Amino acid sequence: MLCSREDVFSAACPPQRFMNQPRILFGIWLLLSSAFSGRAQVVLNSTPSRGLGQLQLTVFSATPNLVEGRELNQPTGLAIDTSVTPAALYVADTGNNRVLAWRNASQFKNGAPADIVIGQPDRFSTFPQGPGRTNSILSAGLFAPTAVITDARGSLYVADSGNNRILRFPKPLSATEQFPDLVIGQPDLSTITPNTDGISEKSIFLNGNNTLLRGAFAFDAGGNLFFSDAGNHRVLRYRAADLKPGAPNQPGADMLFGQPDFITANQLALAAENRANRERLLSPGGIALDSAGRLYVSDSLARVVVYDSPLFSGKAPARIMGLRAAVTLQPGQPPPPQIDETSLQNPEAVFFSGSNPAVVDSRLHRIVIYDPFERWPAESTAFSPPAKGVFGQPDFNGQKSNRGQPEPSKDSLRGPIDAVLLGDELFVLDSGNNRVLVLPRQSPTQFLPASRVLGQDDFKYGAVNLVEGREFNFGERGALLVDSKSNPPRLYVADSANHRILGYRDLRTAKPGAKADLLIGQRDFGSSLINYPGNDIDKPTDTGLFLPVGLALDTEGNLYVADSGNGRVLRFPKPFDNIASDVPKADLVLGQSSFTFKINDPSAKTMSVPWGLAFSGNDGLLVSDAAHNRILLFGGKAKDFTSGMTASKVYGQPDFVSTRTGGGETDNRMNSPRHIATDTDGRLYVADTGNSRVMIFDQVAFTPSADARSAIQLAFVAQGRLSVPRGIFVSPETGEIWVADTGGLRAVRYPKFDDLPLNFQGNGFVFNVSNGFGFAPLAVAQDNAGALLILDSANRIAIHFPGLAGLNAASSLPFRALAPGTITSLYPRGGSFSAATENFSSLPLPRVLADTEVRVNDQPAPVFYVSPTQINFMVPSNAPVSGTVDLEVVRKSTGQVIAAGTLPMERASPALFTVDGTGNGQVAALNQDNTPNSEEKPAARGSIIQLFGTGQGVVPGAPPDGVAATGQIQTDVKPRVIVNTGFVDEADVVFSGLAPGLVGVWQINVKIPMTVPPSPAIVVAIVHRSIASVVPGLRTTIAVKDKE
Repeated sequence: MLCSREDVFSAACPPQRFMNQPRILFGIWLLLSSAFSGRAQVVLNSTPSRGLGQLQLTVFSATPNLVEGRELNQPTGLAIDTSVTPAALYVADTGNNRVLAWRNASQFKNGAPADIVIGQPDRFSTFPQGPGRTNSILSAGLFAPTAVITDARGSLYVADSGNNRILRFPKPLSATEQFPDLVIGQPDLSTITPNTDGISEKSIFLNGNNTLLRGAFAFDAGGNLFFSDAGNHRVLRYRAADLKPGAPNQPGADMLFGQPDFITANQLALAAENRANRERLLSPGGIALDSAGRLYVSDSLARVVVYDSPLFSGKAPARIMGLRAAVTLQPGQPPPPQIDETSLQNPEAVFFSGSNPAVVDSRLHRIVIYDPFERWPAESTAFSPPAKGVFGQPDFNGQKSNRGQPEPSKDSLRGPIDAVLLGDELFVLDSGNNRVLVLPRQSPTQFLPASRVLGQDDFKYGAVNLVEGREFNFGERGALLVDSKSNPPRLYVADSANHRILGYRDLRTAKPGAKADLLIGQRDFGSSLINYPGNDIDKPTDTGLFLPVGLALDTEGNLYVADSGNGRVLRFPKPFDNIASDVPKADLVLGQSSFTFKINDPSAKTMSVPWGLAFSGNDGLLVSDAAHNRILLFGGKAKDFTSGMTASKVYGQPDFVSTRTGGGETDNRMNSPRHIATDTDGRLYVADTGNSRVMIFDQVAFTPSADARSAIQLAFVAQGRLSVPRGIFVSPETGEIWVADTGGLRAVRYPKFDDLPLNFQGNGFVFNVSNGFGFAPLAVAQDNAGALLILDSANRIAIHFPGLAGLNAASSLPFRALAPGTITSLYPRGGSFSAATENFSSLPLPRVLADTEVRVNDQPAPVFYVSPTQINFMVPSNAPVSGTVDLEVVRKSTGQVIAAGTLPMERASPALFTVDGTGNGQVAALNQDNTPNSEEKPAARGSIIQLFGTGQGVVPGAPPDGVAATGQIQTDVKPRVIVNTGFVDEADVVFSGLAPGLVGVWQINVKIPMTVPPSPAIVVAIVHRSIASVVPGLRTTIAVKDKE
């Protein structure tokens, strides 16, 4: 029988025997009245509960696309460790601020994950690390590492360029923790300035004056370390004796090249006449030593200088590689190719194929291999030696990235940086394609197409990090569109810098790491080509996109895309009805005369940079043209649109050919407008980004064809001014206005238009997006359930649902942490949980009640009761005992998140149930004869009283969650019990454990001290794990009488 609050102590609920808790107590915690009534305005959970574009809700990376420990972002250095068997591979993943290591360089599958990560706390994090760096948690972490090398002992040296230092990690693959044992260039791990204490033999300069420079390493046969100190325009040598284990930090170099002494850093001008200079170096890059001890150094003068052995400070180079001889043309003779076997344009690494030197010529996207030094022609015959072999180009005259093809391949390169030979395999760091290629060697001067690849899943891909349909690269653009009219609600995302649109069939089930269901603009989810299939910015197509941004749907479900890089708007017919293996084709183009034409001049038919889109009922499609500081209206019904049609109205300009910028004091001019929106009455809302305001125009149907004046400008919030807002959304359900205040790192909510005359500063609700990381919102939207979607510069979409309050069901104390096993009451912060009210009807407790599920850290919890304004449930026993838990209230049948919140957790959350359910006053207790304790039926002094509460925490031997306790299941420690003014003796706490027959209820049997005076309201409280059940202002009591 289920007891209500009214009959909880009536004869209808008879007491049970001692130690068998009566069902009369169910009503106290099962039917607690709602503490909060519904509110007109929903309070959103300040923490996102769902998201897309990242693998986790907590953001540890703001780099583009997916990061999980097998991808690369502009890598610049690699090394092979031959001190171990099999040889290991290290890669300086520069853009992700880390070094990745693979234990077996000879055997790995394409796209294999790294075995360890150095410089970051885990394989998902990419924030710059190091002392004083924003968001850094590792003083020994990395910021833009650019070079790596291992010594004979297997220790790894890392050029931590962003922190102006070299770190040595002893045998990383066998270490349990990645801590350096030597710092070069700095006295310790606390400093990062270039040339600390002034330029000297101990200093290095790799990051300063807004310039990040690449370092490079080489060891000679004696174990001496050579390093290219690019910012000081020199190469340093450190003695092997100064690099032994246990050596002090900041050793001094004993030899240098490129400068006259250790305290000079003269810089050559970047000029052709200096390419033959033999006294100085300009930002040296790659370095290598051949078997004879010669030193090869590439520098920014597009050359490689060679110092002959023996080496010493101040020695002049013996030869210079990369300089083409001047040619005197005879009449009628055609000029020779600008690129040939002699020239170099941006040499980086130098390595050796046997005795043959080879140069990674980055700007020409190739590797060139030379004869051994001894076989070079004399300088008088050929100032620079000619190369004998080339990889990455069809011949010595080729200079296009990826051989001029749209995509990478097994034998193409794009901006290679480094290369190392291991046996007959050449490992090439193809930085522009964000990958490592393994090339089989056919001969000392010839290499075959790659047989394996790291950093990408296939040879045809080359994007930054992973691109597979679970990630975004907004590139400071981006847009999102919720189709709330579809069932289920769909989500479209403009993944701008990946030049594609992603579609999600059911927004309600969106979670971190979820893959999109729909793709527009690319052949497959791994591609990110501009203007597919050509990857050419000057050749638009009807299938490809170039920096797409704004999105809109017409009444038929056709999708419109602002293709900003091509100066046009494309229409794709009903995308989810046309998912096929072929790349979707647009059937309409606005802003250009055809799908293959591009002109950016202002007119009524052309655009420059279309950004935002919005339909205004049947009045037409509005398009913001950011570069021309205007909004265009293509009037009429969408079904009547034709390609290349003329716009009928212009906002922000006096005519269709003007592009002037207007200041914030004007009401009819704009400055780089971005996203736009309309309300259900047809008003136009413009994020006037350059003027840091939102402009609101009258209904589109009633505005003039040009030079309309805005009715209202929103520029203020309660906490200050808007700052370069980019996103705008007007809810069709509530009329509320959401602004992505990009420069303010926040989303701001204003009331509906009719309330604005009374509140131009908004309602004071400002939603911080940055969370201390500097993330900026770029666009906003809401679904029809009120969830807020924020697209931000961390390349993610964060989803904030209506909030909830979670309280211990016994005490209802706000801000009190919960504990595993606690019976908890949830209340919506505006809105409602469910349309129905339902109690559980049998045990074990259900996980779903009234089509409602409570998820604690994504784990369904046992539920007692569901109503529109309250849910009672039990916190799972395996919930954490510190930190927080994420709660979601979910409609089970659809997956829709109704409300969400984050609640604090502790080992215990002690509280006693009270008769009126408020947590104050007479507690729910049974006397020794099992009669309910009350003023009419007090407990005798010296008798045992049974107290009932919750929040006991983890109980050893407890039944599975939702199952009633049987027998005596005791807590591992007894609580301390206060009766009247002091604690009772521990021996008088005769039982503490789970109440038999019930779920989540804590029963405490206590002997009432004889010293307690008779009273109808004697204070009783418990202290469990140093946490008290009461706080000032809260008083729980029992009734006590004289001993019978």
